[in-house]
Amino acid sequence: RQALERERWLTTQRDKLELFVPKSAREQIATEREDVLASPTQTIWATVLFSDIKGFTSIAEKTSPTELVEGLNRYHSEMYDVLEKHGGVLDKFMGDGIMAVFIPRGDRDNSALRCVRCGIDMQERIEKLAPEWREQGLGELSVRIGIQSGEVISGSIGASTRRDYTVLGDSVNVAARLESHAPVGGVLLGGDTYAQVVAYIEAEELEP
Repeated sequence: RQALERERWLTTQRDKLELFVPKSAREQIATEREDVLASPTQTIWATVLFSDIKGFTSIAEKTSPTELVEGLNRYHSEMYDVLEKHGGVLDKFMGDGIMAVFIPRGDRDNSALRCVRCGIDMQERIEKLAPEWREQGLGELSVRIGIQSGEVISGSIGASTRRDYTVLGDSVNVAARLESHAPVGGVLLGGDTYAQVVAYIEAEELEP
């Protein structure tokens, strides 16, 4: 009986963790538990996507907390569906912001292209969601997206008692900066990403 109760408790805790821990981290820990604990970080090539809602601070000031959370959860659910469709890994939600990582699945997989197509798909989904956002009194839903590719440090990073599975590095910082300078409704690519998708994506070069 104690064993069954323990198993039920573990199942409940696992189900709860699935809401907060990235799927990639759960799978890696489950299949390579000892290796993950012994070697918490590694250098990989990845494409990083940042997105952010324009004017979210002013929207939050004019909206009740309940309505704001409902609208934000709806928005994040739609964006997460798009990420899943294109094989992206959700790194974290940051208020209204999203950070996602696209990692090559093999030698022939163009993860940068998957990421760019994801960004375009996100903007198209946002256009469909915008009327609902306005009807709820949340104002205009306008989003900026920035994308950059390169080497990053990936793994379990943080304190000894609390860690996050994330990526760090110059490419991550550049992706965040690109997002802050991206045109509203657009997807701004770094040069390293564009080099991977030039044969598939039409883009306009901006001034430095």
